[in-house]
Amino acid sequence: MSNEETQKFTAQSASRAGSGLPVESFIGSVVSLELATKQQLDTVLAELPETVRADTSEVAKFLRKKELLTPLQAKNIADGRADMLKVGEDYVLMEPLGKGGMGEVFRALHKTMAREVAIKFVALQVAKDPDALARFQREVRAAAKLIHPNIVTAFDAGID
Repeated sequence: MSNEETQKFTAQSASRAGSGLPVESFIGSVVSLELATKQQLDTVLAELPETVRADTSEVAKFLRKKELLTPLQAKNIADGRADMLKVGEDYVLMEPLGKGGMGEVFRALHKTMAREVAIKFVALQVAKDPDALARFQREVRAAAKLIHPNIVTAFDAGID
């Protein structure tokens, strides 16, 4: 995903109410993203009146309140865009953290390891510039060699 795509994705997510998806599909997407199990969702949603459980936007709001979903996740899943939250097979985006000259950084979840991570997406102009891309790749290799409690550890690098 390019920086421009992530900016559009973030802006769309913030501006949409997210109520077009049926509740069953919404729940299915939450489960398929491995953000919660069906059993966990059934238990939590049992707290809601049945009439409210039929409203996708209310279910999304309730799951945000219960901290099972972030606002970014709830809105994109409710809008039928759960696939935009996936990065490769292992990561699910949680929320944007910031932007810089090289790209944009998101807080994400590594599903298998149940570990929160930061994922940096390279800006489109960087990806198209061979010199800038080479500089970024050098930064990735340098970061991979650093192990210190006061320095962020790089665990993975790839293209998606």
